[in-house]
Amino acid sequence: MAYIAITNEVILKDKAGQDVTLTGYKTVENTRDDGGNILKTVTTYFDSAVIKVGSKIENFSDNTTDISLRVYADEAALAAQNFKEYGEFSVTDESDAVVEKEIWEFDYLSGDFNGGT
Repeated sequence: MAYIAITNEVILKDKAGQDVTLTGYKTVENTRDDGGNILKTVTTYFDSAVIKVGSKIENFSDNTTDISLRVYADEAALAAQNFKEYGEFSVTDESDAVVEKEIWEFDYLSGDFNGGT
């Protein structure tokens, strides 16, 4: 699996509708059925230091997408495990219209949950 360099790639939108972007790397892995059809795509996100910071799981069998991304303010925040986690879970129908969507933003201090919505 190859690392793909990304620059300011939009990963998801925050609760205010603003783009949450990442510069770093990603890997993409597809799971296929016996006929070669893609069942699931897992994208793993890494920051510029190649530290895993998130993932996107697209499950085509049940039309769900689950995205999670940790954003660290700086190197000190990374070392202290202080970050904001952005997330989104969505379900689409057969025509790709969104029928369910949840968005969250959680704060963590020293790796422990510290609130959010």
